[in-house]
Amino acid sequence: MDKESKNYNNLAKRLTAVLGLKGAPVAVALRDDIPNDIQKGKPARHCEMVQTARLDGTQFYATADEQTCKGGAAVMGIIDVPENVANGEFYYKLGAFASVKAAKNTMGLLPKIGKRSKAVLYAPLESAGFVPDMVIVLGSPKQAMQIVQADLYKEGGRIETGVAGKQSLCGDIVAHTLNTGTIQVSLACAGSRGHAKVADDELIVGIPAARLGQLMDSLETLFKK
Repeated sequence: MDKESKNYNNLAKRLTAVLGLKGAPVAVALRDDIPNDIQKGKPARHCEMVQTARLDGTQFYATADEQTCKGGAAVMGIIDVPENVANGEFYYKLGAFASVKAAKNTMGLLPKIGKRSKAVLYAPLESAGFVPDMVIVLGSPKQAMQIVQADLYKEGGRIETGVAGKQSLCGDIVAHTLNTGTIQVSLACAGSRGHAKVADDELIVGIPAARLGQLMDSLETLFKK
């Protein structure tokens, strides 16, 4: 494990301590080269994989073959967006929208990563053996608020985010966080709450890895007891 990875491990412990998180912050990276010491994960949805890393302490990677939610894999740049998702038919048939047009309008605005990657790496940040692109935190609305307040502590401003209650952990969090290089907050979605068991009282926060060090300094200034 290199020095940079160890630094993120230490930041994870500080983050968990100051916020009192249930479960670990999750390290996520999009890669073409997969480290030899990371095992392939079992087939599952991206949101379920995040929860596995968060709650089970497991480090693993997933290619397109292991990503069972193809819409999620697509917005993260692992595969092309399936036609029935892009044209609105998929979510319309699920009863999520009043028309195919409404579903298509929403999917057309969903954040997507343009660069293609071969795999997504997942790990609890406190023990990750790779340098993450971003960190995912699941927590209470208060904990999400504290992250936002800490991010704005030194320079001010506002957090600009966008939600649709669809493809939250993949589109709202991974794609939008990495595309903008800013902290993002998501309300979750039916898939992540149903399949990945994101709790009713939890929100999701995406943090660019490059912002985590300064964020931690501000969190501890504001909230460390």
